[in-house]
Amino acid sequence: VLHFLLLLQKTKKVFYYCIFAFVGSPFQTFSLASRIICRVQCQEYFTKYDIFHRHLMQNHNINVEMEQHLFESMRDFEHWKKNIEQITTSLYVKQNSGKVNQDGCKVIYYNCHRSYHYKQNCMKRVFTKTNKTGYACPSRICVTVFNNGHTQIIYWKTHVGHSQLLRTIPINNTLKSHIADNIKQGISDDEIVRKTIDAGHEGILPPRATIVKKQDLVNIRRQFQMFYSTYKHPNDHSSVTIWVNENLTDKRFSLLYLKEVGTSHTILDEKDFVLMIMTKVQEDVLKEYGYDRICVDGTHGTNAYGYHLHTLMVIDEFGSGYPVAFCFSNRQDELLCRVFFREIKHKIGRSIQTQTFMSDCAPAYYLAWEHEMGKADNRLLCTWHVNRSWRRAADKKIQNVQKRIKTLEDLQLIRCLLNETEFCSRLIAFMDLLKNDADTVKFATYFSKHYLKNTPIWAYCFRKGLGINTNMYVESYHNTLKKMTFHRKQSRRMDKAIENVLQIEKLAIINRHQRLHGVSVSERQKNVARSHKKFSDIPSNAICEIRPLKEWIVTSSTKETQYTVKWEDNTCNVPCMRCEICSICIHSYSCDYTEFSIKGYICKHIHACIQYYCIDSDFNKQHLEQSILEKTKKIRKTESKSKFNAYDSYQLAGTLMNLNLQLYESHEAEIFSDADHRKLVQYLYHVRDILGRGVYDFPQKNKINLKKKIPKQRR
Repeated sequence: VLHFLLLLQKTKKVFYYCIFAFVGSPFQTFSLASRIICRVQCQEYFTKYDIFHRHLMQNHNINVEMEQHLFESMRDFEHWKKNIEQITTSLYVKQNSGKVNQDGCKVIYYNCHRSYHYKQNCMKRVFTKTNKTGYACPSRICVTVFNNGHTQIIYWKTHVGHSQLLRTIPINNTLKSHIADNIKQGISDDEIVRKTIDAGHEGILPPRATIVKKQDLVNIRRQFQMFYSTYKHPNDHSSVTIWVNENLTDKRFSLLYLKEVGTSHTILDEKDFVLMIMTKVQEDVLKEYGYDRICVDGTHGTNAYGYHLHTLMVIDEFGSGYPVAFCFSNRQDELLCRVFFREIKHKIGRSIQTQTFMSDCAPAYYLAWEHEMGKADNRLLCTWHVNRSWRRAADKKIQNVQKRIKTLEDLQLIRCLLNETEFCSRLIAFMDLLKNDADTVKFATYFSKHYLKNTPIWAYCFRKGLGINTNMYVESYHNTLKKMTFHRKQSRRMDKAIENVLQIEKLAIINRHQRLHGVSVSERQKNVARSHKKFSDIPSNAICEIRPLKEWIVTSSTKETQYTVKWEDNTCNVPCMRCEICSICIHSYSCDYTEFSIKGYICKHIHACIQYYCIDSDFNKQHLEQSILEKTKKIRKTESKSKFNAYDSYQLAGTLMNLNLQLYESHEAEIFSDADHRKLVQYLYHVRDILGRGVYDFPQKNKINLKKKIPKQRR
């Protein structure tokens, strides 16, 4: 056997596990007689419980109370036993299957579950907590089953040497089945725990239900094999690989690209890990809206391995972000982004010529996009990221606090200017002031190097009419992902992180379906409704008509500023950002106010012009509803076809069993009994799991506290 095991796997781990499967556990075992040990001071051994009971009375003055009962059937006894266990917070387990006495009656003994020692599983090398005390508890039940079905019991009810706490009672099968049914219904873990505890306090469920926790749900899922759909193997790396291979032919996915740790690549390193995911629905949305606006950003904290999640996102007709592709990787540089965008281009079959591309201040995303997809018409930096960069640079390079604040305020005002000529003149004058001041000259050097030559990517006057200002679409999505799906906790396993990402993708489909039917509205649609209410702040004399029913000058109600509103005569009858009350969409009018030209929603000045100068917008509600139905049909069902069976892909078991049969048929097997071979087969399954882990695994960079909440997403 040793020769066979060494050939099977030359590792100390397998050798250790399998050797103790035959020679027995290294932990001490006790015979039935010697395990009756008194815990009260003397710790003497006894051969029978009668002697043990007399010892407790004579030496320790402990009277073991006894009761006798007669039941008509074994079912009545089981019902009585269940009630006694709940009342006394105890549990009685069978000593064996029972023996037949001289009268032909079957005798069964039930011992207190706290008695004796814990039988250590030889496959487990880690010492775990146990409810066993290591001694004998005098409380037990002797059941005699007569031939006519009647049952007589002798019940010793006194417990000695242990406490009777709920935490020492294991969850029974009834409670497990109840929890398993709730899990199958898709109820959240928090809700299951809350309802189970309430039912325990109300007496609907056993008292043990009052201390149920989330870990119990995890154990029940493992016992009932109710794993999440992406769980395929106990080893995380193997699980991800199996899941990808199983779904390569699934029509739900358009792109599944996996670069495993330890495999070679033309660009990436051997130690790199890359996983890209794009569904068919995401591909359709990317093809439909990718020509307009593209956002991309990465986030951390989704898994215990330190891998970043990069998300590609488009903006739909309602001004809402929609994730169209995901990429998990240990890298976040230009090479990784090139591979990401190249695979997307290959699956779509063409390059995406987008009008606007927005990312953070790092150039990696855009350089990779330009290399693979071509140059975008407009490259923009997220305003939030630009503000953060300026603020950090000012903190380091401007020591005078007042000048630092004044510099940042002036820079913000200059950036918000919408007239290009005014912007350029003000910026030149501002730079002259910075260079001529000794306290701000370092910041002037920094600004000239990084931003002065790239004004089109951060100034407002160059992004008029683009309808995008910050990268908060992706940031908000990442915040929702961490809050609603990850519950602010890092996922211990990579396959669970994949499951969470797929859940948020399903949620995006649901939200889009609801927006199409008007059930829910985006934040920009809410802003349109708010601006409609604000138009009453603008009096009619504040509006000057320049061209009849074509162009107006509106004076601001708060500042002495004038804005130009124009009728574009371009109302669309398809799903779009619109004001239902005014029967217009975002394309009907234009305004040079920041809310319209930069933030991209209908401002109060447009609403005011509509109220005082009525124009037929040619809006056709019937055409709009027909368009909504057509778009709804394109939304496909996203239910996963994979079953919740974590061990479908095991192939190693057959090989090991064949080897076992060969050993059994050989002459060397004659020295082993049938029981030995049955035991060998049992533990070969565990050997199979060890061998099936693969050569590589996900490297955990740092010791991460998985219970610590993920910081809120930057906004």
